[in-house]
Amino acid sequence: MPRTRRASGKRRRTKLHELIWQMETPLAEAIDLVEALRLMGSGLNEHGCDDGSAVLRVVDATRERLQNVEEAWSGLVRAQGRLR
Repeated sequence: MPRTRRASGKRRRTKLHELIWQMETPLAEAIDLVEALRLMGSGLNEHGCDDGSAVLRVVDATRERLQNVEEAWSGLVRAQGRLR
């Protein structure tokens, strides 16, 4: 009986591990996208376009949220390493 429980827990950890690594690429792409938007907003500002400020405000808010997601993701990666 203990063997069954152990196997079941191992399967759950494997699925969690797969999910964690499936998140890596979309998270990195989202961070890169926000950086591209920051560059666009800065460029608009440099050329005197008021819309650049609005873009930069959205970028700041999004960057903060993505940083929280990235920290949570990193915590999952560290926790997954401890479970092995």
